[in-house]
Amino acid sequence: MADLFTLPVSVRQALKAISGALENIYPREEAKAIAWLLLEHELQAARVYLLTLREAPITNQQAANLTNLTLRLLQHEPVQYVLGETEFCGLKLKVAPGVLIPRPETEELAQLIITENRKR
Repeated sequence: MADLFTLPVSVRQALKAISGALENIYPREEAKAIAWLLLEHELQAARVYLLTLREAPITNQQAANLTNLTLRLLQHEPVQYVLGETEFCGLKLKVAPGVLIPRPETEELAQLIITENRKR
C-alpha cells in the first residue's frame, strides 16, 4: 500500500486510487464518498473546488498523508477518528479514539428535542 500513488498524482488520480483501495472494505459508492472526504480534508478545499481542479497535482507530502489516512481506514478505523472530526447538528466536533462518535439517530433525537423546546 506504500505505493498507493505513482507520483506525480492529480486530484482525479488520487480519488481513483483511494476509492479503489477502499472498495476492499466498503461498497463502491461509500468508498468514493469517503475518498472525497479524505481529499477535502487533506487538501483543505471543498469538493466543488476540487472538481474544477481535477487534473491539478497534489504534493508528495499530501500524497503521503492521504496514503496514511487510507491505511488507517483499511485497518477499520472509523473515518471520524481518521479525520479527527465529525459533524453533529451542523457543528464540527473534534473527535479522537477516546471520544464517542455521535450517531445519526442521536442527531435526530437532538433535533426533535430542539424543535419541541422552541415551541415553549
